[in-house]
Amino acid sequence: MLPAAMIFEKWGAYGNAERRTQMWRQQVDPPGEARTDVWMMLEFAKRFRLKDVWGEKALPGLKVEGYPDGKLPDVLAAAKAQGYDPEATLYDVLFARPENKAFAWPDPVAKGKSNATVKALGENWFVEKALFEEYAQFGRGHHHDLADFDLYYRDDVRGLRWPVVNGKETKYRFLEGHDPYVKAGAGFDFYGPAFKALPTGDLDKVTDAKPTSLAGKAKIFFRPYAAPVEQPDANYDLWLCTGRILEHWHTGSMTRRVAELNRSAPTAVLYMHPADAEKRGIKRNDVVWIESRRGKLKLVVDTKGRNAMPKGSVFAAFFDEALLVNKLALDAVDPISRESDFKKCAVKVTKA
Repeated sequence: MLPAAMIFEKWGAYGNAERRTQMWRQQVDPPGEARTDVWMMLEFAKRFRLKDVWGEKALPGLKVEGYPDGKLPDVLAAAKAQGYDPEATLYDVLFARPENKAFAWPDPVAKGKSNATVKALGENWFVEKALFEEYAQFGRGHHHDLADFDLYYRDDVRGLRWPVVNGKETKYRFLEGHDPYVKAGAGFDFYGPAFKALPTGDLDKVTDAKPTSLAGKAKIFFRPYAAPVEQPDANYDLWLCTGRILEHWHTGSMTRRVAELNRSAPTAVLYMHPADAEKRGIKRNDVVWIESRRGKLKLVVDTKGRNAMPKGSVFAAFFDEALLVNKLALDAVDPISRESDFKKCAVKVTKA
């Protein structure tokens, strides 16, 4: 398998929790045979024909209204009626369409920067721009407007908060005078199709099943407190929290290749309150065992670092592949999302 291009070896975009979309140009060419993830997706699409994937498919256990049990229906006949050839590839039908190829490469917005996707494909259309503009169509006019592709690359733009209508971003959503979807005189309007009417209830149950209109209002759901599945006791007497540090915000798979970052934080350590350490006969830079009901690890203690801990809690980061802190973490999962609960568990710490 070919290696994937890194973030600045391709064109890209990202969004964050304040609704801000930011984009970047490719800065350097990927080395060797590295390819962009978009190129990989398109090359896979070239290897599948419509007749291979749009015919009837068995899917054991499928029970969805409108579909036969246990299978996905044959849609080739409908595709033919729309003029699609069963021998055509997914690349031809989904990507290399005339409206996408209308976005020509090279494009002035590139300002001389390269495009590894286009180069590897041997094409002359701006793949990333075409895909973005197709994606953006689904939100425009539907409360989730994105700006035109080129606007994000203007020199005076440092990201735009959607909805972006007529080139203007929305600083405060749902607020009259800022959000173009809020009608004059409304003040605040929490618009949208979700949860227009809901039954009434308390923390435990529905008390009135008759839906009450909540159009234009914020919907806030108060749920009962759910206690952790385990808590500190006489044996495992400390809380452990796992998480990130600045130098290795993800797993260290990239940042630990950066010499300066690796020198700054070469290994994970156990941050501990000085009083908790003293109580156990532990000093800063001592090696300790940290143990939960699921496993144990050796770590070096830090009591004076930047991560000052409250009494009764310790912290260890998860970036260090030599110290797999998740071995200690809970094996419980959220009942709805099935997400693992890595952020808290009961542990004990002893001098090694």
